[in-house]
Amino acid sequence: MTDITQHIAEHISTISAQRKKLALNIRQNFPEIVLPIQKQDLNGLKICGVDGGFLKKEFQGLTLLIRRAVGVCFSFENNKVSAEYLPSKNPKPEPIIISTEFTLEDVNIMSNLKRVEIEIKTALDCVKKFSPNLLVLDGSIVLHPSSIPSEKSAVLETYKEVVMLIRELYEYCSKNQILLVGACEDSRGRKFCNMLANKISDRPEAKILNTANDTTFLYYLLKTGERTDIFAYTSNDDAPGLSDLGEWRKNIFGMYIKPSEFDRPIRLDFLASNPKIQADKISALVNEISKQNRTYAYPSVLIEADARAKLSEEDLISFHQSLLEKLGMDPSIFELRREQRPI
Repeated sequence: MTDITQHIAEHISTISAQRKKLALNIRQNFPEIVLPIQKQDLNGLKICGVDGGFLKKEFQGLTLLIRRAVGVCFSFENNKVSAEYLPSKNPKPEPIIISTEFTLEDVNIMSNLKRVEIEIKTALDCVKKFSPNLLVLDGSIVLHPSSIPSEKSAVLETYKEVVMLIRELYEYCSKNQILLVGACEDSRGRKFCNMLANKISDRPEAKILNTANDTTFLYYLLKTGERTDIFAYTSNDDAPGLSDLGEWRKNIFGMYIKPSEFDRPIRLDFLASNPKIQADKISALVNEISKQNRTYAYPSVLIEADARAKLSEEDLISFHQSLLEKLGMDPSIFELRREQRPI
């Protein structure tokens, strides 16, 4: 086992050294790819963050979901931060039942959509109540392809409703000059690496980018307090889900920032009508609230929202127990046999 571990360690070390060397080469030959993040004074500003908690469990005759979302608004005044919460610091989880008429695929899509739905509704409530300068969502501001059903799916109407909510959020933030950003905590995307690979395709070392995702390469390319240039969310207007966003799809961009020395960069997806200028402001704001820990870079307002919204298995068990008390030995709420095997 020791020999195998040593071999793996040497392999990883070799690849990392190659990435580091290539990153240095790119910094020297393509300096326009890396930009400094501007300093930002937060005094007098409001920043909102929204995150959700979500759990799902299958039973014999139904699938049970419980969900909640919490919005947090940080107000910065005189070097002090105050926090407000919406709907509250500890809202009760909302249960949702999905019946067996749905296929397993539709159950998974419906689950994703119901999670996004409550987060977008909470985000809308936040911007209308607090009028922040910046709203940060946990995750992208665009639906993940896994949440997009087929035209014949039983959850198509739910999908359309969620898309309308997202478009409503875009419109409200745009009209009220609220910067809208999605912070992707553990992005494993390769868009930036693919862009770089195309840029240096005539060089043999370009193949090194095939072994990396964006954050593992940008860890070496970016220094603390730097960001990448912006890029369009997608070059394909017909990409899954984007066409349903209408003209808004042309205003969605991405970039990476590196707030902390010993953590990977954060991917930010954002809505912008003037992306170059708005990217400067967004990166400055998000960097300022994400750099407190040298080994963990993430917006502090989302860390707080996550702590308030997170659900535990006990929350799910508690609701299941209350159903058992009311229904008794109803087979619909029997646990699956695979979860009840004798030890």
